[in-house]
Amino acid sequence: MTRATLNKKISFTYALLFGVLGLSLIAKLAPYIPFLNATELQSLFADIYEYMKDMALIFITVIAAYLANVFQKRSSFVNS
Repeated sequence: MTRATLNKKISFTYALLFGVLGLSLIAKLAPYIPFLNATELQSLFADIYEYMKDMALIFITVIAAYLANVFQKRSSFVNS
């Protein structure tokens, strides 16, 4: 695995992580956003936030395992 491929995979992983964190932040702040207050979207965002809160440990574990796999492939590539 070349350095460029490694950087692409890490960038994708960070983008995915920040996207999920951004969605979580929007879901948490939905009651305070004027056009979302007292609408069906607010209840949807509340459910999304609860789901993300429950699944956060699994999500972070999967990301960590993926990054460990990527770095292991990079290590075996460098050694060969």
